[in-house]
Amino acid sequence: MCASHGPFDQKNQVNFLFNAMHLLLTFYIKHVLAERRKACLFHSHDESKITK
Repeated sequence: MCASHGPFDQKNQVNFLFNAMHLLLTFYIKHVLAERRKACLFHSHDESKITK
């Protein structure tokens, strides 16, 4: 956060933070969706076993 670098450096920091947040969110959402899909498949598989 050096003042000598001017506003451009701060903009870069904000961009970096934004990118990091975006990557984390994307990773988290993909992970959660994958887990949900797995749970869903597992659940429907169990139900088909029960109905037979």
